[in-house]
Amino acid sequence: MATNGASSGPFSRPGIAQFGNVGRNTFTGPNEFLSDLSLLKNFKITERVNGQFRVEAFNVFNHPVLGFNSSQGNHCIDCPTGGAGQITSIENGTSPRQLQFGARISF
Repeated sequence: MATNGASSGPFSRPGIAQFGNVGRNTFTGPNEFLSDLSLLKNFKITERVNGQFRVEAFNVFNHPVLGFNSSQGNHCIDCPTGGAGQITSIENGTSPRQLQFGARISF
């Protein structure tokens, strides 16, 4: 760990009893953008029996959620080691586009 007042990467740490000049939440990672879509068609089979066909798409635009947090290996943006602040994977627990089909008969 760098001592107070030392330079590490493009930044320098403030000295003892001093404040830095970088604002709060100045550096943020990429945003999460997910969209879900449902399409359904209702139709009559007989007078008392109805049918429904539905298609559901999760993450319909197939936008990746980039892994930019400490559990993915991004611990700091000014580390002197290589790869600091680089995004190398997608977020844990996210998935690409998923389609789900369903049929329903009501009577």
